[in-house]
Amino acid sequence: MSDTENGKAAGWTPPYIAWRNLLNLIERLESNMPPQIDRTFLTGSNQSRTQTMNALKSLELIGPDGSLTERLIGLVEAGANRPETVRKMVETFYPEPVRLGTLNATQKQLEEAFAAYGVTGSTTRKAIAFFLKAATYGKVPLSPNFKTPANPTRTRKARPTKKKDEEAEGSASTNSSSDPAGSLQARYIEMLMTKVEAQDEMDDDLLDRIENLLALRESDG
Repeated sequence: MSDTENGKAAGWTPPYIAWRNLLNLIERLESNMPPQIDRTFLTGSNQSRTQTMNALKSLELIGPDGSLTERLIGLVEAGANRPETVRKMVETFYPEPVRLGTLNATQKQLEEAFAAYGVTGSTTRKAIAFFLKAATYGKVPLSPNFKTPANPTRTRKARPTKKKDEEAEGSASTNSSSDPAGSLQARYIEMLMTKVEAQDEMDDDLLDRIENLLALRESDG
């Protein structure tokens, strides 16, 4: 019996990918189940593939070599009973958050439970989002006070002086005239990044678009 099955996960890191990404992978495996899962089998950006591999290992869905475990095969073959299988998985890996859910605990208590796993910053928000989505799917009782933490408020930059405004406008005009495509590309990347920061769950397609644009800018440079 593993440490996680005893309710103890020394040094365990909770998954912080989008729950929908894992569910999509499980559904994909219903018709295409290889003997192992590696980065070449996954879709999405490089960062997304790395996080998915880490999540699969954290939940003991694959072994160190990527081989499929009985837990993953059980999830794939569960069919209509998949929510019940997910419920057992959530109860196994998240004993304290699950316990808090039955007590109508506060948001602060939930975040403290995840802090005990060693996650911080934006990773905490993503890890809690994964837990809440998985628990909801598995019909695990949750406190009505639980929610996905909000994105940290972005610091507003001090408005430059009139002189600096004029200098910035002149610089922007010059840059726009010399490289209008590059200026539009930079604005588009900034817009996509804003959308990513506003999401509770990462969109692999959106990350791919950003990654491709950044690669294009580097090649142009």
